[in-house]
This record gives sequence, C-alpha cells and structure tokens, in this order.
Amino acid sequence: ADEEGINGVTVNLLDEDGNVLESTITADNPDTGEPGYYEFDELTPGTPYVVEFIAPDGNTFSPQDEGDDTTDSDANTTTGQSDAVVLESGENNPTIDAGIYETASLGDYVWLDKNADGQQDADEEGINDVTVNLLVDGAVVASTTTVTNAGEDGFYEFTDLTPGVEYVVEFVAPDGFLASPQDEGDDTTDSDADRTTGLSQTVVLGSNENNPTIDAGFYETASLGDFVFLDNDADGQQDADEEGVNGVTVNLLDEDGNVLESTTTVDNPDTGEPGYYEFDELTPGTPYVVEFVAPDGNEFSPEDEGDDTTDSDANITTGQSDAIVLESGENNPTIDAGIYEEASLGDYVWLDKNADGQQDADEEGINDVTVNLLVDGAVVATTTTVTNGGEDG
Repeated sequence: ADEEGINGVTVNLLDEDGNVLESTITADNPDTGEPGYYEFDELTPGTPYVVEFIAPDGNTFSPQDEGDDTTDSDANTTTGQSDAVVLESGENNPTIDAGIYETASLGDYVWLDKNADGQQDADEEGINDVTVNLLVDGAVVASTTTVTNAGEDGFYEFTDLTPGVEYVVEFVAPDGFLASPQDEGDDTTDSDADRTTGLSQTVVLGSNENNPTIDAGFYETASLGDFVFLDNDADGQQDADEEGVNGVTVNLLDEDGNVLESTTTVDNPDTGEPGYYEFDELTPGTPYVVEFVAPDGNEFSPEDEGDDTTDSDANITTGQSDAIVLESGENNPTIDAGIYEEASLGDYVWLDKNADGQQDADEEGINDVTVNLLVDGAVVATTTTVTNGGEDG
C-alpha cells in the first residue's frame, strides 16, 4: 500500500523470438494519475508476447511470481522478461507488472569502549581486524573485517543487500575482549551486539536504505592492586628497607560499600616479595573501593603522603581507599596500604641517693612525678608516676 509506481522505466514488447515489436516508457496513469503506468494495445489475440522491463541503473528486479498475480512482479530477476502472454479477443490483461528496488547497505563501526558504558564517547577509537558476519536465518551469507575508513579505524559495511530480508549482524569479540552493554541510549552511538552471542537484533532494510547504526563496543577487563607493607617509620611511604606483610585481608567494594570480592596478601608470584594482592577481571568505568583490614594491634599509616606509586592509600580510620575507576585493559598497581604496630616508652623515675645516674639496689622510685611527651616541642601526652608491680616510680 505504501509502494508507489516509477515513471521513466523502459518497457519493451517482444515476440516469441525476442524481437522488439514496440517500446514505451512508464508514465502517470491517464485515469488515476498514479505513476508507473504502461500499456501496449491493438495486440493480436492468440499471438505469444513477452514483456521486457529495463531496470534503471542501480536497480534490481524483485522476486518473480511471489503470490497473487494481480499484485506480484512478473519480471525474471535476471532478464527482466515476463513469461509468454497469449491474449484472447478483446482481452485486457493489466497484471504484467514489475517490481524494482535499489540494493541497501548496513554498518558500520566497532570501537574500544574504554569505560564499558555501551556508548561511543569522543575519546574512544575504533578497532581494526574485528570479524563481522552477516547472517540470514542463522547462516553466514557474508563476512568482513573492520578497517580504516576516512582516517578512522573500526569501519565495516555490507552492501548490495536485498530490502525486506531479515538480516542479523554477528560481531566476533577479539581474544581477551568482552562486549559492551547492549542498547544503552541513542541508537546512533550505542552498542548493538548481544553481550553473550555477539548478535545484533534483526535488521530489515528498505530500498536504497543505508543503516550505519549497527555498531559494537568491546572492552578488556581491568585489574588493580597490589601491596601491603610494614611501615616501620609510619611515614606513609614504602621505604627500601620496608617489607610486605602476608595474611592481610583485602576487600573489593562497590560504590555502595558492598563487598564484591575478598582476598589476603601473599608472596608476589613474579617477584616472591610478600604483601601482594590483586583483583582482576574488573569492569572498566565502574567505581571500586579497596578496603584493607588491619591485623590486630596494627594501625594504618598516613594516607596519600607523596608519590602515589609508593604511598599508603588506606584511610587511617576506615582502611578504605578513594574510589577507583579503571579504563579498558588498565592495571593499576598503586592501591597500597602501610600498617604499623604502635610502640611504647617508659618507665621509671627514682630517687638517686648518690646522684650517680644509676639505679642502685637500695634506691626507690618516686610517685606523682609529672612526665610529658613532646613532639616538635609540643606536649602531646602527659602522665604521672605511680606504683606498678609493687614499686613506686
């Protein structure tokens, strides 16, 4: 009902030997005004005639004899000729018709989705050498690989396609890559590949249609880690003489604080050094938080004291890092934590009877002496001497 006639198409009337008897061009129907009309009249009954349609450049004939003869196409898809038509006296046969169409195309982009959000962002580039298959009824009818086009990588296209056919595009993920989320937003910039099968939804094209929106985003999983160290001087920096600590629990949290994974520090499989941990196969673009659980009796070192490759990233109260967002294929090995055990000092004030600076056996401690603890000249703690274990001072 929505398909219109085409004017300007050459139509020949042939005899049974293929000789052209008459020729005309389609025009508006003189009765209805609709385009695509032709007619050969004053024909001899009983004589075999063949109608030959000449497809315009770039056009193809529709399938022949598909259904009701009053509405189907009668032109052979190769020759453009109808079957032989024999008329009776006074007969008008208005059913010798031809459908034509221009081939269609689809494409056209496979890109590296750095943040795995299923949208083509401005800083994300195409990926070449990705296999893309075109399927009809589950069978591959064409195959190509992505290439550079107009200076941009990741281009593919299937051309000379038949309108009305149900096509499905299959994207084959490169080794180590996963498909981005499907149909996340605007169809001109989203990813159309199913995350499990790599298949697009069914695509049906119209005559001369180009659909360049059948795209696919892929990404590599990411990882982070990787070190918990004993910070002997509690300065929040990994000094050369400070070693890693095994057996420390490390949790991976989502942005809501839920534990996604848990591990404990061990010897690094590559270097053999203790204190190593890693979380891998992480999704780019997702905020993660690393939570370190300090062993009993330990405290966290100061956070973010200097170079991020050697500092401690654990909050001194919660043991949690700041949120970390990774890109496709990224490994961030700088999420570390320093821990230390608290130290103590003391412990005796005595009456030095002979003022020799030595605690002699007959010299006793003195209670109620005020003792202050200073840092940079400032008092940070104060106490007084008391009896302990039966001894004063």
